[in-house]
Amino acid sequence: SFAVGDARDGCEGAMLVHAVVVAGGGGNATAKAAAAAVPYASRGGGGARQASLRFVASGRRARVTFYSSYYHTSAGDGVSPCGPVLDQVKVQPLMTKA
Repeated sequence: SFAVGDARDGCEGAMLVHAVVVAGGGGNATAKAAAAAVPYASRGGGGARQASLRFVASGRRARVTFYSSYYHTSAGDGVSPCGPVLDQVKVQPLMTKA
């Protein structure tokens, strides 16, 4: 799970954070992927929304990547780049029956 929001820095507009997981793929293992796109409508005054992405790690490693393709300039000065904030990232194992 993770949170997407803004830093209360006057950055306003539509924001989008992508979360991508590639699990496995080492050696002869087949990589399995999961992805989520989390939109956030910023008014520049702070705030966040929670999101989650479930995946199954099929090997010894799982790579979790976050990126954003929506950047803006600050409403305060019109030139400073700004974008979404990512926080509270948690990767938790799920209990499975053996």
